[in-house]
Amino acid sequence: MIAIKKKTMLHIGYAACILLMTMALLWRSSIGYCFAYEYDSQNGTTDKDGNIYLSLDIKTDNPFIVQTDEEILSDIESGYTGYVYFGYPTCPYCRNTVPVLIDVLKENGIEKVLYCNLKKYNYQFGYSAESDIVETQHGTAAYDSLLHVLSEYTVPKTIKDAGGNSLDTGVKTIYVPAVIKFENGAPVSCWQYKDAGLKLNNGQTIYDKWTDAQAELVHKSMVGILM
Repeated sequence: MIAIKKKTMLHIGYAACILLMTMALLWRSSIGYCFAYEYDSQNGTTDKDGNIYLSLDIKTDNPFIVQTDEEILSDIESGYTGYVYFGYPTCPYCRNTVPVLIDVLKENGIEKVLYCNLKKYNYQFGYSAESDIVETQHGTAAYDSLLHVLSEYTVPKTIKDAGGNSLDTGVKTIYVPAVIKFENGAPVSCWQYKDAGLKLNNGQTIYDKWTDAQAELVHKSMVGILM
C-alpha cells in the first residue's frame, strides 16, 4: 500500500513538473507574441511610396516585452537594470536590425529586453507650402521625460521640404533603431544603427535585406558597444 502511494505521489509530482514547464513556456511565448505580431504583421505591406517592407519570421519565444512609454519610464525611474530596444515595425532599418539583435541577445544569454514602439508616442511633423512645418502628432509627457533621461543619445528631429531640404522642427528625437543598456536606472551605453557604419551596395535600398557581411558588421558593433 505504501509503495502504491509513493508511486502515485511520484506520478503527481512528475505531472506537476510537466504542467509548470508547460505554463512557463506558454508564459514566455505569450510575452514574445505581441512583439512578433507587431513586426510580422507588416510582412509584404508597403509604405505610402510603394516600398515593400522586408518580410520577417520572428518566433514567439523572442525576448522582447512590449511596453508603453509610461511603463518604460516607470521601470527606469524604479532603477531598471537591463536593455531597452526603441524602434517601430515600419522602420526599414529596424526590420533588418531585429533578427541580428535577437541573435546577439541569445548568444549572450539575455532573456528579457523591454521594447517601446516610439512612433506611437513621439512628435510627428508634416510639411506644407502654406504652413511650412506642421505638427501632426504631439509627443506624450512620458516621451518628453524619456528624452530628458536619454538626452545624450538624442538628435534634432528634422523633416524635408518640397525641395528636399532639411528643416529643424525644434524638438529632439531618439535615433532608431536604438538599444540602450541601463544599470540601476541610468543609461550606460547605447547602440544605434549609425554606429555600425553600414553602407548599402549599389542598387540596394534600405528596404532590402542586408547581406551576410552587412549583418555581421552590425552584429560586431552591437557586441562591442552593448556587451
